[in-house]
Amino acid sequence: MNICPICQKEHDGSYGSGKFCSKHCQHVYVGKQTKRHVCNLPRTQKPWGTWKCKHCEQIFETKKLMLEHIKAEHSRKDGHAWNYGLTKETSKLVAKSAATLNQNYQNGKIKPSFKGRHHSDETKAKLSKIRKDYLSEHPDKVPYLLNHSSSISYPEQYFIDLFKNENIDLKYHEQIGKYQLDFANKDQRKYLEIDGEQHYVDKKIVKSDQERNQYFKELEWNGMRIRWSDYQKLDNKARKEVIEKIKNFLS
Repeated sequence: MNICPICQKEHDGSYGSGKFCSKHCQHVYVGKQTKRHVCNLPRTQKPWGTWKCKHCEQIFETKKLMLEHIKAEHSRKDGHAWNYGLTKETSKLVAKSAATLNQNYQNGKIKPSFKGRHHSDETKAKLSKIRKDYLSEHPDKVPYLLNHSSSISYPEQYFIDLFKNENIDLKYHEQIGKYQLDFANKDQRKYLEIDGEQHYVDKKIVKSDQERNQYFKELEWNGMRIRWSDYQKLDNKARKEVIEKIKNFLS
Protein backbone atom coordinates (compact mmCIF):
# COMPACT_ATOMS: atom_id res chain seq x y z
CA MET A 1 0.00 0.00 0.00
CA ASN A 2 1.05 3.60 -0.67
CA ILE A 3 0.69 6.71 1.52
CA CYS A 4 -0.82 9.85 -0.06
CA PRO A 5 1.49 12.84 0.68
CA ILE A 6 -1.52 15.20 0.98
CA CYS A 7 -4.13 13.40 3.12
CA GLN A 8 -1.81 10.67 4.53
CA LYS A 9 -4.32 7.97 3.60
CA GLU A 10 -3.29 4.54 2.39
CA HIS A 11 -4.15 3.73 -1.26
CA ASP A 12 -3.35 1.06 -3.81
CA GLY A 13 -1.69 3.44 -6.27
CA SER A 14 -4.21 2.85 -9.02
CA TYR A 15 -4.86 6.57 -9.65
CA GLY A 16 -2.56 8.41 -12.04
CA SER A 17 1.11 7.90 -11.40
CA GLY A 18 0.33 6.23 -8.05
CA LYS A 19 1.63 9.09 -5.91
CA PHE A 20 -1.77 10.51 -4.92
CA CYS A 21 -4.92 8.74 -3.84
CA SER A 22 -7.26 10.95 -5.91
CA LYS A 23 -7.57 13.87 -8.32
CA HIS A 24 -8.47 16.16 -5.43
CA CYS A 25 -5.17 15.52 -3.61
CA GLN A 26 -3.24 15.96 -6.85
CA HIS A 27 -4.88 19.39 -7.36
CA VAL A 28 -4.08 20.41 -3.80
CA TYR A 29 -0.42 19.47 -4.39
CA VAL A 30 -0.28 21.49 -7.64
CA GLY A 31 -1.89 24.42 -5.84
CA LYS A 32 0.76 24.31 -3.12
CA GLN A 33 3.52 24.37 -5.71
CA THR A 34 2.06 27.50 -7.30
CA LYS A 35 1.22 29.18 -3.96
CA ARG A 36 -2.44 29.57 -4.96
CA HIS A 37 -3.83 26.65 -3.01
CA VAL A 38 -6.86 26.13 -0.77
CA CYS A 39 -5.96 23.70 2.01
CA ASN A 40 -8.24 21.06 3.52
CA LEU A 41 -11.25 22.06 1.41
CA PRO A 42 -14.04 19.45 1.95
CA ARG A 43 -14.81 17.54 -1.21
CA THR A 44 -18.55 17.87 -0.60
CA GLN A 45 -18.36 21.70 -0.76
CA LYS A 46 -19.18 23.22 -4.17
CA PRO A 47 -17.28 24.47 -5.98
CA TRP A 48 -14.16 22.73 -4.76
CA GLY A 49 -10.67 23.19 -6.22
CA THR A 50 -7.20 24.59 -5.65
CA TRP A 51 -7.24 27.96 -7.47
CA LYS A 52 -8.47 31.09 -5.70
CA CYS A 53 -9.13 34.49 -7.28
CA LYS A 54 -6.92 37.13 -5.65
CA HIS A 55 -9.60 39.79 -6.10
CA CYS A 56 -12.76 38.14 -4.72
CA GLU A 57 -11.32 34.86 -3.32
CA GLN A 58 -13.72 32.77 -5.37
CA ILE A 59 -12.46 29.17 -5.74
CA PHE A 60 -11.94 27.38 -9.08
CA GLU A 61 -11.01 23.82 -9.96
CA THR A 62 -8.47 24.77 -12.66
CA LYS A 63 -6.17 27.70 -13.36
CA LYS A 64 -7.80 28.26 -16.74
CA LEU A 65 -11.21 28.83 -15.16
CA MET A 66 -9.68 31.25 -12.66
CA LEU A 67 -7.94 33.31 -15.37
CA GLU A 68 -11.10 33.46 -17.47
CA HIS A 69 -12.98 34.71 -14.39
CA ILE A 70 -10.37 37.44 -13.70
CA LYS A 71 -10.45 38.59 -17.31
CA ALA A 72 -14.22 38.75 -17.40
CA GLU A 73 -14.94 40.20 -13.95
CA HIS A 74 -11.91 42.14 -12.75
CA SER A 75 -10.16 43.64 -15.80
CA ARG A 76 -10.80 47.31 -16.57
CA LYS A 77 -13.45 47.80 -19.23
CA ASP A 78 -11.56 50.71 -20.86
CA GLY A 79 -8.42 48.61 -21.30
CA HIS A 80 -6.16 51.06 -19.42
CA ALA A 81 -3.84 50.27 -16.51
CA TRP A 82 -4.62 51.44 -12.98
CA ASN A 83 -2.20 54.38 -13.25
CA TYR A 84 -3.49 55.68 -16.60
CA GLY A 85 -3.46 59.48 -16.52
CA LEU A 86 -1.96 59.70 -13.03
CA THR A 87 1.22 61.66 -12.28
CA LYS A 88 3.53 62.11 -9.31
CA GLU A 89 1.68 65.33 -8.50
CA THR A 90 -1.80 63.77 -8.55
CA SER A 91 -1.14 60.33 -7.06
CA LYS A 92 0.79 59.45 -3.91
CA LEU A 93 1.21 55.88 -5.11
CA VAL A 94 2.80 56.97 -8.42
CA ALA A 95 5.08 59.40 -6.55
CA LYS A 96 6.15 56.64 -4.13
CA SER A 97 6.86 54.24 -7.03
CA ALA A 98 8.93 56.88 -8.84
CA ALA A 99 10.94 57.66 -5.71
CA THR A 100 11.63 53.96 -5.12
CA LEU A 101 12.72 53.51 -8.75
CA ASN A 102 15.09 56.50 -8.61
CA GLN A 103 16.56 55.23 -5.35
CA ASN A 104 17.20 51.81 -6.90
CA TYR A 105 18.94 53.50 -9.85
CA GLN A 106 21.17 55.52 -7.52
CA ASN A 107 22.21 52.67 -5.26
CA GLY A 108 22.88 50.36 -8.21
CA LYS A 109 20.11 47.83 -7.63
CA ILE A 110 18.75 48.60 -11.09
CA LYS A 111 20.99 49.43 -14.02
CA PRO A 112 19.33 51.40 -16.84
CA SER A 113 19.45 49.65 -20.18
CA PHE A 114 20.71 52.82 -21.88
CA LYS A 115 23.69 53.16 -19.53
CA GLY A 116 26.51 51.13 -20.95
CA ARG A 117 30.17 51.81 -21.48
CA HIS A 118 31.05 55.46 -22.19
CA HIS A 119 34.30 56.82 -23.59
CA SER A 120 36.16 59.56 -21.79
CA ASP A 121 36.54 62.98 -23.42
CA GLU A 122 40.18 62.19 -24.12
CA THR A 123 39.27 58.94 -25.91
CA LYS A 124 36.51 60.69 -27.88
CA ALA A 125 38.95 63.36 -29.08
CA LYS A 126 41.47 60.67 -30.07
CA LEU A 127 38.88 58.69 -32.04
CA SER A 128 37.64 61.85 -33.74
CA LYS A 129 41.17 62.75 -34.86
CA ILE A 130 41.78 59.22 -36.20
CA ARG A 131 38.52 59.36 -38.16
CA LYS A 132 39.27 62.79 -39.65
CA ASP A 133 42.80 61.74 -40.66
CA TYR A 134 41.45 58.60 -42.33
CA LEU A 135 38.81 60.53 -44.29
CA SER A 136 41.42 63.08 -45.36
CA GLU A 137 43.58 60.29 -46.78
CA HIS A 138 40.58 58.40 -48.25
CA PRO A 139 38.09 61.03 -49.51
CA ASP A 140 36.16 58.35 -51.42
CA LYS A 141 35.14 56.83 -48.05
CA VAL A 142 33.31 59.93 -46.80
CA PRO A 143 29.84 58.77 -45.61
CA TYR A 144 28.12 61.55 -47.55
CA LEU A 145 29.57 60.28 -50.82
CA LEU A 146 28.80 56.65 -50.02
CA ASN A 147 25.18 57.35 -49.08
CA HIS A 148 24.41 60.17 -51.49
CA SER A 149 22.59 59.41 -54.72
CA SER A 150 24.83 59.48 -57.81
CA SER A 151 22.04 61.00 -59.93
CA ILE A 152 22.13 64.75 -60.59
CA SER A 153 19.43 66.70 -58.79
CA TYR A 154 17.23 69.20 -60.63
CA PRO A 155 18.90 72.31 -59.06
CA GLU A 156 22.36 70.98 -59.98
CA GLN A 157 21.29 70.21 -63.56
CA TYR A 158 19.72 73.66 -63.80
CA PHE A 159 22.99 75.41 -62.91
CA ILE A 160 25.06 73.06 -65.07
CA ASP A 161 23.03 74.15 -68.10
CA LEU A 162 23.02 77.78 -66.94
CA PHE A 163 26.83 77.94 -66.54
CA LYS A 164 27.28 76.30 -69.93
CA ASN A 165 25.05 78.87 -71.65
CA GLU A 166 26.68 81.79 -69.80
CA ASN A 167 30.25 80.49 -70.36
CA ILE A 168 30.94 80.41 -66.63
CA ASP A 169 34.04 78.36 -65.88
CA LEU A 170 33.04 76.12 -62.95
CA LYS A 171 33.62 72.38 -62.69
CA TYR A 172 30.78 70.24 -61.37
CA HIS A 173 31.53 68.09 -58.28
CA GLU A 174 35.13 68.99 -57.58
CA GLN A 175 36.73 66.87 -54.83
CA ILE A 176 38.92 68.92 -52.47
CA GLY A 177 40.34 66.87 -49.60
CA LYS A 178 37.49 65.12 -47.77
CA TYR A 179 34.84 67.47 -49.16
CA GLN A 180 33.05 67.53 -52.49
CA LEU A 181 32.05 70.92 -53.86
CA ASP A 182 29.00 71.48 -56.06
CA PHE A 183 30.90 73.79 -58.44
CA ALA A 184 34.49 74.94 -58.20
CA ASN A 185 37.38 76.60 -60.01
CA LYS A 186 40.67 75.20 -58.72
CA ASP A 187 42.86 77.83 -60.34
CA GLN A 188 41.03 80.70 -58.69
CA ARG A 189 40.34 78.75 -55.45
CA LYS A 190 36.69 79.66 -55.61
CA TYR A 191 33.57 77.53 -55.23
CA LEU A 192 29.79 77.81 -55.49
CA GLU A 193 27.33 75.79 -53.40
CA ILE A 194 23.63 75.27 -54.19
CA ASP A 195 21.94 74.71 -50.83
CA GLY A 196 18.66 72.92 -50.20
CA GLU A 197 16.51 73.67 -47.17
CA GLN A 198 18.24 70.95 -45.12
CA HIS A 199 21.29 73.23 -44.92
CA TYR A 200 19.23 75.73 -42.90
CA VAL A 201 16.87 73.60 -40.78
CA ASP A 202 18.95 70.51 -39.89
CA LYS A 203 21.23 71.36 -36.95
CA LYS A 204 23.72 68.61 -37.79
CA ILE A 205 24.08 69.82 -41.39
CA VAL A 206 24.37 73.45 -40.25
CA LYS A 207 27.20 72.48 -37.89
CA SER A 208 28.86 70.42 -40.63
CA ASP A 209 28.68 73.38 -43.02
CA GLN A 210 30.39 75.59 -40.43
CA GLU A 211 33.26 73.11 -40.14
CA ARG A 212 33.36 72.87 -43.95
CA ASN A 213 33.57 76.66 -44.34
CA GLN A 214 36.38 76.83 -41.78
CA TYR A 215 38.25 74.06 -43.63
CA PHE A 216 38.20 75.96 -46.94
CA LYS A 217 39.01 79.22 -45.20
CA GLU A 218 42.23 77.67 -43.89
CA LEU A 219 43.00 76.54 -47.46
CA GLU A 220 42.45 80.16 -48.62
CA TRP A 221 39.42 79.33 -50.72
CA ASN A 222 36.53 81.77 -51.25
CA GLY A 223 32.98 80.49 -51.47
CA MET A 224 29.53 81.65 -52.51
CA ARG A 225 26.26 79.98 -51.51
CA ILE A 226 22.86 80.16 -53.21
CA ARG A 227 19.70 79.13 -51.39
CA TRP A 228 17.68 77.25 -53.99
CA SER A 229 14.28 77.99 -52.42
CA ASP A 230 15.00 81.75 -52.56
CA TYR A 231 16.36 81.60 -56.11
CA GLN A 232 13.21 79.86 -57.36
CA LYS A 233 11.06 82.78 -56.19
CA LEU A 234 13.02 85.36 -58.22
CA ASP A 235 11.78 86.75 -61.51
CA ASN A 236 13.92 86.75 -64.65
CA LYS A 237 15.40 90.18 -63.92
CA ALA A 238 16.48 89.19 -60.41
CA ARG A 239 17.92 85.89 -61.65
CA LYS A 240 20.06 87.77 -64.18
CA GLU A 241 21.38 89.89 -61.33
CA VAL A 242 22.40 86.70 -59.49
CA ILE A 243 24.24 85.52 -62.61
CA GLU A 244 26.11 88.82 -62.80
CA LYS A 245 27.09 88.46 -59.13
CA ILE A 246 28.51 85.01 -59.88
CA LYS A 247 30.52 86.38 -62.82
CA ASN A 248 31.86 89.25 -60.72
CA PHE A 249 32.71 86.81 -57.94
CA LEU A 250 34.77 84.68 -60.32
CA SER A 251 36.45 87.63 -61.99
